[in-house]
Amino acid sequence: MLATVSDRRQPKLLGGVVDYYKPVLITSQDYYPFGMEMPGRSYSAMGALYRFGFNGKEADRKGEFGSLVHYD
Repeated sequence: MLATVSDRRQPKLLGGVVDYYKPVLITSQDYYPFGMEMPGRSYSAMGALYRFGFNGKEADRKGEFGSLVHYD
């Protein structure tokens, strides 16, 4: 799993006082072993795309065969 978390945080109030903060999740993807992305197992807030994929490699989302990850 790869999750991208924003540096923003959402305060949760208890009696008008901040009790704790919740992180803001931007994207998440689940992967099979060796890096193939699982279909239907991704989340993206407001259409945000994270350009890096499995093992931190940059993904080519315009590839002929869908999303490809380049290992040069």
